[in-house]
Amino acid sequence: MSHEHATGCSCSHAGGHFHHRGCSHGTSCCHSETGESFRWRMFRIIVSAIMLSAAVFLPFQSWLTGEAAARVEGLRLILFAAAYLLAGADIVWRAFKNITRGLVFDENFLMALASLGAFAIGEHAEGVAVMLFYQVGEFLQDKAVERSRSAISSLLSIKPDYANLLTDDGEQRVS
Repeated sequence: MSHEHATGCSCSHAGGHFHHRGCSHGTSCCHSETGESFRWRMFRIIVSAIMLSAAVFLPFQSWLTGEAAARVEGLRLILFAAAYLLAGADIVWRAFKNITRGLVFDENFLMALASLGAFAIGEHAEGVAVMLFYQVGEFLQDKAVERSRSAISSLLSIKPDYANLLTDDGEQRVS
């Protein structure tokens, strides 16, 4: 999939990976390796962290009884599940797609396995935290790559078009 930005940046997304192609405005693109915008990723991370915090800090059932405790636990489970889906659904989906292609033990599979395993044993907060921290790490990595690409592009823009070569016959201009 390819598209153009209003500022003239052309991007190409092939096989789920982002490849930057000659951005005319001198900066790198606003997309991650999966083509997802940084703003959307940041939104997902923040909202997921808020839901995780809300679920963790809900009143514990030790001082609640009966139906109130069940309601709080139900709400806590809904918050954990929503936070997990927001933070990790794309990773679980990529793990599933990679398994169908024969790529079983990649980082997506391992993250999905660890987080779903945490959910299976009742450690919901840990399952969400695994996905949330992984997403934060991926976000920071993509930002670092974006800055590196930008720095390399700016260095390439100052390279000379030709050089003067001194020979026995005098000076020659070479590319």
